[in-house]
Amino acid sequence: MKYSLVTKKNIAIATFIIIVIIATVCFDYFRTQNANNQELTKVLQAVEQNPVSSKVEDKNGKDITEEFLSKYLDDLKKGNYSKAIKEIRERHYSVSTNQKSTS
Repeated sequence: MKYSLVTKKNIAIATFIIIVIIATVCFDYFRTQNANNQELTKVLQAVEQNPVSSKVEDKNGKDITEEFLSKYLDDLKKGNYSKAIKEIRERHYSVSTNQKSTS
């Protein structure tokens, strides 16, 4: 008796497994993206609260804080972080701020 691996049942199982893998990868990507957005939002909130102690550098390490703040500080004060986050990601900026702990 000849057994064929290409049956409707096996194709359905393989298709299901592929769909589960793709769904898992997509879920993980969007969950990670959301977590990164939340962290960047926290950093940008700190930048908005204390722009003097903040620093923004481009991917080459050049300080672009003044340009970045002149472009986005009004948006940050209004709670609009999406444009700044998009530019940080697309241009691979580094953002840092010195926060004083209130103990």
